[in-house]
Amino acid sequence: MRIFRLLGYKLWVISIILFGMLPSCSMGERILEARDVRFDKIVESNSSTSHELTLAGQAFHSAMVINNIKVIQEKEILIILVYMSLNKGKSGYLDYTTSIPDSVNEIMFGNDRVVIWKRGVGVMPQMATHRLRS
Repeated sequence: MRIFRLLGYKLWVISIILFGMLPSCSMGERILEARDVRFDKIVESNSSTSHELTLAGQAFHSAMVINNIKVIQEKEILIILVYMSLNKGKSGYLDYTTSIPDSVNEIMFGNDRVVIWKRGVGVMPQMATHRLRS
């Protein structure tokens, strides 16, 4: 009988430890969405040699930092994915510039694919009001 109690106690402790680790696994890395950023600037710059879009702003996830930024091109669309994690020693401040190829007509942000720039329009008007959010 004592063995079953001891075994039951060990299983209980192991399950508590494993269950406690689940949130950290799911929060290990996430993609930042436009709604979770207070953009300080979204600026399009165009010169004779380059066409670029600069994004700068603070992520609302105070415990998370920017770990990696990937830009994926799907036909005429660029998608900016900002990966965040629970690392120390880095920042949650986004300051990123990407070039805009001539073949691209839209730039989207995050998995939600919020359109932040369109050729012929520039920075989307809703992003201008989004930046003013405090």
